[in-house]
Amino acid sequence: MEHVEAVVVGAGLSGLSCAYSLANRGIETIVLERGDYAGAKNVSGGRIYLFPLSEYLPDLWREAPFERYITRERLTFLSQKKSSTFEFENSGERQSATILRGRFDRWFSEVVTEKGALIVPQMVVEDFIYENNEICGVIANGDEMQCDVIVLSDGANSLLAEKSGLRTVSNPQDYAVGIKELIELPEKVINDRFNVREGEGAANLFLGATHDVEGGGFLYTNRASVSLGVVAKISSLTKASLEFHQFIEEFRELPYLERLLEGGEIAEYSAHLIPEGGFSSMPRLHREHLLLAGDAAGLCLNMGFTVKGMDYAIASGVLAAQAIWKAKKRNDFSSSSLSQYDRLIGDSFIGKDMKSFRNMPRFLGNERMYEFYPHFVCDAFESIFSVKKEKEKLSTSLWREVRKLVSLKTARDAIEAVRFL
Repeated sequence: MEHVEAVVVGAGLSGLSCAYSLANRGIETIVLERGDYAGAKNVSGGRIYLFPLSEYLPDLWREAPFERYITRERLTFLSQKKSSTFEFENSGERQSATILRGRFDRWFSEVVTEKGALIVPQMVVEDFIYENNEICGVIANGDEMQCDVIVLSDGANSLLAEKSGLRTVSNPQDYAVGIKELIELPEKVINDRFNVREGEGAANLFLGATHDVEGGGFLYTNRASVSLGVVAKISSLTKASLEFHQFIEEFRELPYLERLLEGGEIAEYSAHLIPEGGFSSMPRLHREHLLLAGDAAGLCLNMGFTVKGMDYAIASGVLAAQAIWKAKKRNDFSSSSLSQYDRLIGDSFIGKDMKSFRNMPRFLGNERMYEFYPHFVCDAFESIFSVKKEKEKLSTSLWREVRKLVSLKTARDAIEAVRFL
């Protein structure tokens, strides 16, 4: 039976960063990817935060194929015919960038291959090999391969993580569905419509106009396209009467977006599962000969104003490689030896973020966040700027809108916001 030191399941960001780090340390590594190539099945929204990654593979990011560096941040509250947008501009720092995962992951896989790891596409890992009740390899496309350690980087819906016993059967409340369209627009049109220069980009998050579904929307500018999408909790989406494609179609046709996207051609449509349960829903991260990384480890966080996942995936892959390297030096891949991975995650920005925002899933589960408050913001600004006959005093307009907030429910929301945020 064939034997390799390390098997990485999945050629996403966590799997590739882990394989890169392992190969860089001289550890024999093979990556098994079920898609036709790395990036073929990776369709995330397309924004990556760079500052947290400065200490993880720092030399790599100077050559990475980023689309645009984000200089404009927008938060938009939507109702069906109204919108209110808050904007922040920062042209001095490159804190985040947009990427197209198909292009980015293929580039990353080439870098990983140059380091010495082997990436094998069209390989479906079906199960584990056991010896004396311990995992000692994998079964892929019917063939068996023994190894010292396995890293599962196969996404949010990792059935292998469930088979390993590290994760229980998924709870729909802990997952969301991301639905995305890639809409092609000329580079100059994007620059003009989003008021950015060449190489600069805009990120727009949306709240409201989602049919009372718990979720929101996003728009990220690429070089000659925009990534438009909606994210909705599965438990909430199943109560709605809309199909996935109807959900994003109605979102795209809102007046605010219709003007920005006019003349664009839809080049791609995709959907994928997102772990949004936060700290309390994270699975165990290790057992003997096995680690979880990226989405398979539940490492994704919706902070409301920021959604993080790709930086967590890359960092967790690097930290998994560090834990494996230390275990190899001891020639000990037991659960006790690999438990250092948990400590590495906990001490990193990943663990600190997950703990700091551990109550955010509960806070964002408030249905008033998606209907009442977006409408309130839009109505409040309409009252301020509306001129019909005589213009009423600003204090009168504001007081009329503020009175809508006076209730026990909104008072409780304010208390929870102070506690959780």
